[in-house]
Amino acid sequence: MIRSLSIQNDDTIPVKAEVLAKLLEFSEALMNGDYTKRVITDFSDDLITKISNTLNRYADKMQLDPTGSSSDQDQAVNTFMDVIGSYTNLDFKQKLPISENGTIWDAIATGINMLGDELEHSTASRQELERERNLLREAKLAAEEANKAKSSFLANMSHEIRTPLNGILGLTQVMMHEVTNKEYLQYLEMIQSSGKNLTQIINDILDFSKIECGKMELEKVNFNFGKVVNNEIERYRFLAKQKGLVVTCEIEDSVPQDVIGDQVRITQILNNLISNSIKFTSEGGIDVKFSALKENNNEVLIQGTITDTGIGVSREAQGRIFQSFDQADNSVTRKYGGTGLGLSIVKSLVELMNGTIGVQSPANVTLNNGSCFTFTLKLKVSGKGVNHYVAAKNDKTLKNVMRVLIVDDNPINLIVARKMVQNFGAEVTTTDSGRGAIKLVKENEYDLVLMDIQMPELDGHATTQELRKLNFTNPIVALSASAYKEDIQNSFKAGMNDHLQKPFTEAELFRIINESSKNKK
Repeated sequence: MIRSLSIQNDDTIPVKAEVLAKLLEFSEALMNGDYTKRVITDFSDDLITKISNTLNRYADKMQLDPTGSSSDQDQAVNTFMDVIGSYTNLDFKQKLPISENGTIWDAIATGINMLGDELEHSTASRQELERERNLLREAKLAAEEANKAKSSFLANMSHEIRTPLNGILGLTQVMMHEVTNKEYLQYLEMIQSSGKNLTQIINDILDFSKIECGKMELEKVNFNFGKVVNNEIERYRFLAKQKGLVVTCEIEDSVPQDVIGDQVRITQILNNLISNSIKFTSEGGIDVKFSALKENNNEVLIQGTITDTGIGVSREAQGRIFQSFDQADNSVTRKYGGTGLGLSIVKSLVELMNGTIGVQSPANVTLNNGSCFTFTLKLKVSGKGVNHYVAAKNDKTLKNVMRVLIVDDNPINLIVARKMVQNFGAEVTTTDSGRGAIKLVKENEYDLVLMDIQMPELDGHATTQELRKLNFTNPIVALSASAYKEDIQNSFKAGMNDHLQKPFTEAELFRIINESSKNKK
């Protein structure tokens, strides 16, 4: 009596369940004396094909001589079905007996036993592979969670450091307008320089984290290339002058005036390279040059070179100074400081702009000193003109009277913003909470609101949304210590018009307020 067997369709078996089912169906037909059926096989050399072919030959033989069947053969077929059924249930221990007569059933039994061994090995391998895959999935999830935790930690630490740093740098700038004693002014300049260095370190750490996670994205905005470069050079001329250095800048006429790209990141590249040159140069100067190597299809490949007369970079160090956390040698870190991230970030930013960067040292072979950093940037061209640039006047006085509301729960940052805005000639009201801001806007008219983001009870985003519900249509600008792109996007989503990152400078704050003043109705 032949028992009915069910086939489990388990992906861990590398044999299709339907093939085993056909073998069982074929065996049942043989047991019932039906020798007309056959198993269709391909021309492969696997065990299933060999077993099927042997059974087909047995059916051919019995169809020609039906009297050749015996109870022993029936028992062999029944046993065959039992073993195949156990295989489908992942039990590979059963084996078919093999006689010494060398019959056709011995050939079938040999093939079935070999199939069981193969399936057992394959299933064990697949189970081991699945275990490894599960471990990899768990490791991947753990890494993602660790990365999220790291990003959250860096964002929180950035905010906690930027908030007091804004107070230090802001009050320093305010005092520099009021102090006349030259010695005290020098002290204030030192405080300001130290604060800027700390800000740069924070920015480098955050940028390195973004690059490491592949989250660094470039903006595409239209800007005046010569104006951006010269503005940055002007910032460093004062620092260079304090060391007795001269900074020169030349932008060839071949460089388009208006380009499309990420001016913030281009500024960052210049910041790192020029500040390094000033740091490692004690006499002489720094020479900055830009030229256009080629221009086609509304794209331009701009080459920049920054050459100094400093200590240079040894041949050994030239191969690794663009690696993360690396400097020329440990003595450089002890003497000049730095995290070793600056040039690594520069290289990543340059490559994001489809460019390259390299260093040649010594830059002056005769004097055996100096370094020359050469980099390229591929930018879109939005218009073409000669890069003649006239520096903007340093006048920070508003042409129109502005009524400004400043909202910040940090008393020091409130003082800093109030003093700066008052120096611009604006009328200032302050409050330390979102609720207070809503109350003041209901009772008074303001041309501009400067809003902190992280405040207790009602944060800056929620406060902004409430003000918009009151039909307050004038600009609201975020003053935030949060530095990620998502933070800026969240400010705009909440209904804000701009986002100014702490610590901010007088010039940056004046630009924001002056733009609102020009647009005042």
